[in-house]
Amino acid sequence: MTSLSSALDGMNRAADSFDAAAARIARTGQSANNAPGASTAAITAGGAVGDTVDLSSSMVSLLEARNNFEANTRTVAISERMTQAALNMIG
Repeated sequence: MTSLSSALDGMNRAADSFDAAAARIARTGQSANNAPGASTAAITAGGAVGDTVDLSSSMVSLLEARNNFEANTRTVAISERMTQAALNMIG
């Protein structure tokens, strides 16, 4: 059952990473000094003056976390199928 616990740990890490990336994106806002379409935005809440967030890297982090979560979900499903197959062989 090591693969199952590893997958569950991976799901927890992916969920934490997803939440952190989503929070970074949610805190961003377009400042008056940024040009339209710029890839960075000033943090409007919870950050120091001059802090910036690169929206493209935050979105990449968000998508990576989602993909990691999905991969770990598939690992759990495969582990369950393997366990069921083993139980069916035993009788």
